[in-house]
Amino acid sequence: MFRAYLFKILRSPLTYAGILGVSLVCLSHILTSPSANYGSVLYRMDFFFGLDQSRKALTFFAALPFVGNFAEEWTSGVSTLCAARCGVRKYIVANAVLCVVVSFVTVFIGMFLFSWIFSFFVTFYEPNYNIDHSGFGYLAANGMPWLYYAIQVATYAFSVAMWCMTGLLLSALLPNKFVAVCTPLITSYVIERFTLELPTAFNTWLMSINMFRNDNRAVQLLYPWGFFLAFSVMFGIVFYFIAEKRLSQ
Repeated sequence: MFRAYLFKILRSPLTYAGILGVSLVCLSHILTSPSANYGSVLYRMDFFFGLDQSRKALTFFAALPFVGNFAEEWTSGVSTLCAARCGVRKYIVANAVLCVVVSFVTVFIGMFLFSWIFSFFVTFYEPNYNIDHSGFGYLAANGMPWLYYAIQVATYAFSVAMWCMTGLLLSALLPNKFVAVCTPLITSYVIERFTLELPTAFNTWLMSINMFRNDNRAVQLLYPWGFFLAFSVMFGIVFYFIAEKRLSQ
């Protein structure tokens, strides 16, 4: 099942539309924001993460490749055949796991592709940039700006993958591809607003932009990732039971 879906994902135009869409959102930020007049790629992308609400559009593009897969297969009658061929459990787990993986990869590749191309025109990192050393800024200051950026992007991509799981979950209740793809964008706004006044350890927005702080660097890195993955698993479990019930009818 995983192999079949992998071929499907690689052949799907939506996969490349999602990656391109992520890159174009980043480009739009560069062309329209005040930060376009300043400094390096890293400076501008830090501004994008911290202050530009257009980053929320990344959730929509991350959802394009695979979040609507279950809804599409259910409405076309394919899901019942797939579940009968490989087993209900394997079919549902494949949908949940690939939803997280593909959403994460779409954001990660899209942002890295944009930043890599843009670095040919603008300096990627300027040493005099007043970067936040309480986070992982020390990596950039010590000759590893791409590693610092990778952590920033990975953390945000993990958060986006979590929101995409809400779309997959809803698709088990309401099998409509359009609803499934749009749900992550809506839930990210609603839940982030709800957690905005909570401590950083439960504030989904602050964690998604790497504002969680801890004296232990490993905890500072792994806690947000673990938080987003734990909720992705939780949404996946709910999706499993709802989808299993639907497929057994």
